[in-house]
Amino acid sequence: VAVLAPVAVRNGLVSGSFVPVSANAGLTLHHGNGPGAEGVFTPVEGMGGRVADQRGEATRLARARSGQDLDAVDADRWWGREAIRTRAADPGGTLRLMFRKLALTASSREFGLDYAPALDRNPWRWTAPVPFALLVGLLAAYPWLGRRPGRRSIAATWAAGLGMLATPILFYVSSRYRLPLAVLSCIPAGIVLGELWSAVRARATRRVLAGAAVVGAVTIVSAVAPWGRDADRDMRATAHANRAVAWMERDRDDLARADLDRARELDPGNALAWYNFGVLLEKRGRAEQAAAAYRRVPADDSVAVEAAGNLGRILIRSGRAHE
Repeated sequence: VAVLAPVAVRNGLVSGSFVPVSANAGLTLHHGNGPGAEGVFTPVEGMGGRVADQRGEATRLARARSGQDLDAVDADRWWGREAIRTRAADPGGTLRLMFRKLALTASSREFGLDYAPALDRNPWRWTAPVPFALLVGLLAAYPWLGRRPGRRSIAATWAAGLGMLATPILFYVSSRYRLPLAVLSCIPAGIVLGELWSAVRARATRRVLAGAAVVGAVTIVSAVAPWGRDADRDMRATAHANRAVAWMERDRDDLARADLDRARELDPGNALAWYNFGVLLEKRGRAEQAAAAYRRVPADDSVAVEAAGNLGRILIRSGRAHE
């Protein structure tokens, strides 16, 4: 309260509305619970996906769809109500979505937003050698290995962890939303490791085997489960397509081509990959091949507008203005 109160007062003075942190919760709720939600970040149809443009686009779309003159705060609340209405209209689908989010949260896969963890070349990656899957496995063994006198002292840790778990379940699963949960999970996970070691020293064979079996089985499931495979593939394909733009801006067309080839290999229908491939081909003077790439962009994707514009330019220059 001490941290948020000054922010809320300042936001109230500026916007005239009660905004404790930022006017973004409604749109974020829609990203994870709106039409077509899959448990991870799901772009709103009609929005380009750029974080820098998100506030303006969301406000304009909310005005157009509601027919009301909404400001940024009211528009955000409108998106939140739309998300709630979508979920309320499909109770069965909502229940399945909640279970999917829970499964994705327990998965060892990393889900980024405007970046792809799989492409991160962070040199400090080696300092965190324990995969999230092992944390999940150790947590799963806590009911068997963590219940000893004095263990009530970590009740606050479990309560805080459940509170942090609410974020990906209510909104959507992403690595940064899960990070605080991963940190707190180290406490009960460490207790389980300690109990396993104590059981080994006491030669409690059954206790060791039972605990190790639970840890191993859940760790393997978290590491190899298919949940989120499609979302992970799409995210990595888009990341490669985005990085290709950076390579083109540095005139490293060879690296851009490699990234675009990889993007289309991961997701043959990825709109951004085909669009950027067309841009690269057009840059190299291969207009006809670029036109073919632009035609591969799905018409219902947000980048289809740019693809159609570029395709139209090529057709005009090649004497096919009627097309």
